[in-house]
Amino acid sequence: LMFNIIDTDKDDLIDLKEYHEFATLYIMPFESCDTGKDHLLSLKDFQTCFAKDPKRQQITFRRRHEDKKEVEELIMNLISTRGKPVMNIFDYVIFRRALYAWTKCTSSAKVMSKSAFKCAITTFISNKYLGKTDTDTIFKTGISFGQGANLIDLDFISYLRVSYYTLAFVTFNESNPNSKLEKLKFIKSIQGDSFPNNFNENEVQMMYALTNNAEVMNFPTFAFFFHFHRLFNKF
Repeated sequence: LMFNIIDTDKDDLIDLKEYHEFATLYIMPFESCDTGKDHLLSLKDFQTCFAKDPKRQQITFRRRHEDKKEVEELIMNLISTRGKPVMNIFDYVIFRRALYAWTKCTSSAKVMSKSAFKCAITTFISNKYLGKTDTDTIFKTGISFGQGANLIDLDFISYLRVSYYTLAFVTFNESNPNSKLEKLKFIKSIQGDSFPNNFNENEVQMMYALTNNAEVMNFPTFAFFFHFHRLFNKF
């Protein structure tokens, strides 16, 4: 996954220019934020660095998050592969790419429309990997996790959550341009550790047994299982 991010010209090779650009955009900022020099960003590290990021000023968080002073911790918990508010370099890269896509594709600081989301998700995830996954369906799924009856557009937290779930979906799908995730592909992906997770084969078998089709799963169903699996099974 990281290789595909660095390989910007998609020639299946990483040249010096591509690696230098990646290091400048991601590695050096990460290392400057890592005050403990343990290759992890603590909550305090992230709070300090995020506050200084110019793109932070292009986001207005919902009052329910701002009032609780939980924005940075919520972001870290959403994308951390460790089930707690710390970031490794993988988590940091994913967050920075999602942040870039938000600022590139919407002029609103508060919400992202459906058309802006299509721009953002295809900026965050290459069309080569997104394939036939329906962006309108992804958008609606993100709204459903937004915890607000009056939401018609995505706030930043909802956008970040559904973008991360989409990245997991297409990665488990082995970058197959298909809107459905086959059970055998899912099992093969977790066996190969293609995306950070702690699923096991028995859980996958049970998930598919609970759906209308025991062999394939669409994105909304995957997002539902993935969401609650992350809540109740910390990485």
